[in-house]
Amino acid sequence: MKGTIRQATQLTAWKKAASPLLTLALATLLAAGTLFTPAAATTLDSDRDSRLGVSQPGQFTSKIVGGTNISISTAPWQVAIIDRRASSNFNGQFCGGSLISSEWIVTAAHCLVDGSLETQPSSIGIQVGNATLSTSRLSVLGVSTIEVHPNYVSWGNNHDIALIKLSNPVSFSSSVAPLSIYRSAVAHNTLAYVSGWGQTGMTNNSGFVYGSRFPTILQGTNVYVSDDNCWGQGVSGFNSTTMLCAGTLDWMNDTCQGDSGGPLAINVSGTNYLAGVTSWGYGCAWLTPGLYTKVSNYASWIDTYVGVAPVDFVSSPNPTIEGYAVVGQTLTANAGDWDPSPSFNYQWFAGSTPISNATGSTYTVARADRNKTITVSVSATRSGYVSTTRSSSPTALVSTTMPFPTAGTPSVSGSLVAGQTLTASTGSWSPTPRFTYQWLSNNAAIRRATGATYVLTSAEIGKSISVRIIATLSGFTTTTVTSSPTAFVTAGLSFTSSPNPTISGTPAIGQTLTANPGSWSPEPTYSYQWLSNGRAISGATASTFLVASSYAGRSITVQVTANRAGYAATSRTSSAVAVPRR
Repeated sequence: MKGTIRQATQLTAWKKAASPLLTLALATLLAAGTLFTPAAATTLDSDRDSRLGVSQPGQFTSKIVGGTNISISTAPWQVAIIDRRASSNFNGQFCGGSLISSEWIVTAAHCLVDGSLETQPSSIGIQVGNATLSTSRLSVLGVSTIEVHPNYVSWGNNHDIALIKLSNPVSFSSSVAPLSIYRSAVAHNTLAYVSGWGQTGMTNNSGFVYGSRFPTILQGTNVYVSDDNCWGQGVSGFNSTTMLCAGTLDWMNDTCQGDSGGPLAINVSGTNYLAGVTSWGYGCAWLTPGLYTKVSNYASWIDTYVGVAPVDFVSSPNPTIEGYAVVGQTLTANAGDWDPSPSFNYQWFAGSTPISNATGSTYTVARADRNKTITVSVSATRSGYVSTTRSSSPTALVSTTMPFPTAGTPSVSGSLVAGQTLTASTGSWSPTPRFTYQWLSNNAAIRRATGATYVLTSAEIGKSISVRIIATLSGFTTTTVTSSPTAFVTAGLSFTSSPNPTISGTPAIGQTLTANPGSWSPEPTYSYQWLSNGRAISGATASTFLVASSYAGRSITVQVTANRAGYAATSRTSSAVAVPRR
C-alpha cells in the first residue's frame, strides 16, 4: 500500500493512502520504467458483468488487486482527491472519496491528517465524473471545507473518516451520482463493490510489492463483507464497532495504496449505499481481508454537517389483503415487513375510487361495493426516509356470497368394468354444503346419472368417467367442481364358471326360500334380487325370501349378480318355483 507505515504487535499494518510526495516519486519511477512489471489480471467471464446492483451468486470469485478497468457510470459516486502541487491529476491523486450529496464527499481521515497537521482545503482539488486520471494536466474542483472526525488520531485506525465540502455543488448525471448513507448493520457475506485508482499489485506485510503499478483508469472489483468475526482471521486492531472487514475467500480481491477514502458500496433493493470507507490492512491481497470504516457508526456525525437527506426504505413491499370480498365481510390490510419499521396510513379503494372514511387497517365490505374490486394503499412514513406508498393487488369482484373456506376435490372410486358400481367422493368441505351429482362419460353428461353412485354400462366401454358435483349452502357461493377423469372403462374378464342359481325350500305361504348361487370361478361377491312373475320385488335383495300370502299363485325366481374386480359383472337367474294357491 502507498503511504505511512505503522508498527503493529506482530504484523505491519498499512494505511491505504499515498502521500502526495510519494505519489509524485512513484509516477517518476513509472515513467522511467523502474517499477515491477504488473501481474496479469485473472478475471472470470462472469466477473465482467459484476457491477453493483447486479445479482451475484453467493460464492467468491477470483480477481487480482485492483480488479478491472471500469467506466465512471459503474461507480459515479467515485471521486479522486488531488494534490494541487502536482502537474497532472494522475501525478497528484493520493486518495479517493464518495459523493453523498451535490456538495459533500466522504473520505478517510488519514488522507487529510499528517501527525497533528490537517490538510488545508486550498491545497487539494477533487476530480468527479471521470474514470481517467489525466497524465498531462491538472483539472480539479475547489474545496471549501474539511471536517475530520474529532476522535480520529493519526497513530490509530479508529474513527478513520472525514468530510470534504466542494466550493460549488455538482449536477448529477449518469457519471456523477451520490451514494446514500447506510444506517443499518451489514449482513455477513453481503456482496460489495470497491473502486479506486490505487496500486494493483499484491503487497506483503513487510511492504514488498509484487507487480506494482498505479492505473490511469478507475479500477473496480467485488468483495464480500464479513460479520464481526472477520471470517475468524483474528485481525489485530480490528474493531467491529467502528470497522468493517471485507475480502474474498482466496484473498485476491482487495484495495491498496491510493484507494484510501474510497467507497465500499452495497446495493439493497435497488438502492446504492455507502457502507464502508477504505481505511487500512496488513498488506494488499496478502492472505488477510481489507479493513473499512463502518459508515453506519458515523451516520449521525455525518448528518450534523450534511443534513439528513431522506433515503429510501431498505424494504418496502406491496401490501396484501386478507379476507373475502363479500358484502358484510371484513378485509384486513397486511402491510408486510418494511425495513426500517415505519408508521402506516391506509386508504381503501372500490375500483379506482377512494372509499370515504376507509382509512384503517381493516375495512368492512359494503353493499355499494358489489361487482367492484377492492384494493388498499399503504403509505409509510419515518423520519429521515422518503415517504413511500405501495398498493395491493385487487381482490375478486365483490359479491353477496362468500366462497367456501374449504372446498374439497371430488374423486371416483370403483372398478372400471362395465356392470361395476362407481362411487363419488366429495372431498372435505367447510362448512358442509348440500351436494348434487352429475356423472360424465368423456366429459359428456350421462342421462339420469345424478346419484352418488353409478353402475357402468356397456355404453361406457372405452370411455373415461368423471363426476361433477355442485355444492350449495345459504350465504355461500354455489361452487361446481369436477373430478379428474378415470382411465378407460373395459368390458372386464369373464368368469370361467358362472352357473344359474337354484332355489331351495318349500314354495308355500309363510315358508322361507333360499338362493344358492352355485360354484363360480374365480370366487366373486354376490348380490340378489327376488322376482315375482319376472318383476323385481321391492326390498327383496337378500339371499333368502319369506313368501307372503300376496304371492299365492305366483312364480318366484331369484337373480344373482356376481362382482369381482377386473371381471364383467355377470347376472344369472334361477328356474321358477310356483307358490300354490290356498
